[in-house]
Amino acid sequence: MGTEWGFIGMLYVTSSARGRGLGKLLTCRLAEKYFEEDLPAVVVTSVDNTESICLHESLGFQQECQLNLMYHTPDNINK
Repeated sequence: MGTEWGFIGMLYVTSSARGRGLGKLLTCRLAEKYFEEDLPAVVVTSVDNTESICLHESLGFQQECQLNLMYHTPDNINK
């Protein structure tokens, strides 16, 4: 019924643990698991998160598009 993707989302490495390859290791392992299931690995990151973009591009991810984030809370319901 449509394309299935393996989403890798909201992965965050604290500043004190950065530079040790943890983000790279986790992303690669998750991507490998999705590849075993014949699913493409997909990452969503903010357009201004250059560290994340650089990491993912270094691993072979390619930018497909830019998305707008929309949210809805009980406080802003149109009645």
